[in-house]
Amino acid sequence: MEDKTKKIDYIKLNDEVNLFLEPIGNSKLKYVFRRNGNEICDYEGLKPSSLTTRSILGKEIIKHLNYKSNLSQEAVNGLFDKTKEKSQLLFEKNKKNFNESKSFKSFESLKKELINLLDERKNINKSHRILGELLGEYGGIILSKDSHLIYKLDKKSNGYVNLSFDEVKKIAADYVGDYNTNDNDIKIALSHIDKRLTPKHNIVKFDNCLYDMDKLSIVEYEEPVFTVIESKFNYNSNANAGLIKEFLHTSLKRDSIEETEKEVQKVLEIIGYLFTSGNKRTILPIITGIGGSGKSVLLNIITKIFGVNKTTDLKLQDMNTPHGTSALLGKHLNIIRDSDDGIVENIAILKQQTGYDDLQVNPKFKNPILIDKDEVPKSILVANKIPRFKNLDSALMDRIIIIEFKHKFRGTLDENKDLLADILNIPEEIEWLIYNSIESYKKMVFNDKDFLAKESFEKTELILNKHTMPLNFLVSELVSDNSSDTRISTDIIYTDELNRLCIKLAKKEGLDITSYMSKGKIKPVPLLNAIRGVFGFWDSRYSTNVSNIDNTSKRFYPDIYKIINKWNELSDE
Repeated sequence: MEDKTKKIDYIKLNDEVNLFLEPIGNSKLKYVFRRNGNEICDYEGLKPSSLTTRSILGKEIIKHLNYKSNLSQEAVNGLFDKTKEKSQLLFEKNKKNFNESKSFKSFESLKKELINLLDERKNINKSHRILGELLGEYGGIILSKDSHLIYKLDKKSNGYVNLSFDEVKKIAADYVGDYNTNDNDIKIALSHIDKRLTPKHNIVKFDNCLYDMDKLSIVEYEEPVFTVIESKFNYNSNANAGLIKEFLHTSLKRDSIEETEKEVQKVLEIIGYLFTSGNKRTILPIITGIGGSGKSVLLNIITKIFGVNKTTDLKLQDMNTPHGTSALLGKHLNIIRDSDDGIVENIAILKQQTGYDDLQVNPKFKNPILIDKDEVPKSILVANKIPRFKNLDSALMDRIIIIEFKHKFRGTLDENKDLLADILNIPEEIEWLIYNSIESYKKMVFNDKDFLAKESFEKTELILNKHTMPLNFLVSELVSDNSSDTRISTDIIYTDELNRLCIKLAKKEGLDITSYMSKGKIKPVPLLNAIRGVFGFWDSRYSTNVSNIDNTSKRFYPDIYKIINKWNELSDE
């Protein structure tokens, strides 16, 4: 007879009755009683740590058999389960108390030995080893396989939580008493921890459960699960929200309810995807639009979901510096808040980071570290105006998906200055966003679809150019240089009139043109250069002319024509 339950097929209770054990999942068993091969009855219960005829639970079961090998009436009536569970709980409690007592004695003796070594100021190597044992065995600290990330066992969620070095120092301080340990002492002690785990990249650790992003469902494990993706919020299918739903629907408002809902779903799908590891779908989300439109509110909420310690802001211009990518170590998201108007010269690292590849980083004063492709953080670019790329090739262009925030709230009557604080102070608001984002991503995966925000190569290029060279976009939407174009009117285009309509269209499209403006108008030279660029008028030294009507001089743009439907539409608004 085996002592370990998972190796037992059956237990012989007496000459006639056997108890068969049939596993149900990871933590339950079906107890099937058979007399001479015929089933008497069965029960489902928790898997015990030990079950033999001599164990407490085994003896309790045998009590329910009389001399004729019949089960007791209590067992037949289903009361056996209660007796069984009571016995099992007693056994587990006694075992736990014994282990805790034994563990406490070992802990105290190790701690005392460490203090003595520190007091005598000798055998520093041994003190490092003991401190490492205390941190690992009793502090619950483990290291990731590459040893640059530190985690601690979290019994509540049956997982591990990421620790900062300062948090490790606080734990170590409890072991060394009044003695000071420097950073190097603790780093050496950590190197003595043997427990190095490879994370389950598909698992997300929420505060109340573990969620499998491959199966897209909640999962349970008997042993603690090591995962690099975590959130301090609950996964809550019953969460309700008002503020965050209103925020999304107003910030992403379009001309119809259906179009608005589609824009909201675009955002939810992307947030849901952020819970996956690596960048298997090789996308680069870009969130853009006029300043004060809610982009920062959304990004601060996302940062709150995954934790400040798991997000970084590595600028595009810093990615290719010698040590720039070291900022990505141990991070899950790189939120690039890029307001630099300079041209992005080199996209090699950005392509590597968004291409689901391993990434080598070079921390200062350390050996290079290779980040596994499933641990390379996803990047999200956030900008009022998207920076221009010197050489944006088709591979990176194909990864770009753009979300446009078109409505400005800051400085208007619709602005709610406390919106972000109000949302962050109500966990259920965030839990609603988490659940519905994962559900939107789940629906996309199950239907074998691509992201709703994913556009054709040509349309992506058009939207990208719209936000990198907004004046060129505005000009191309409002005027034509083709006199045969059936959309045009041959009316003179006065400079003030085009200026005014460009501003109205920019507001409607959520374009940031503030850098081109002065005293409430678009500056003449940038607008003139946009016309030259769109229609190729550079060689002809294209400029404005002057007309005299009723003794009034007015400047106008020659050789271009109004796209009349667009002008009428904007003039009527």
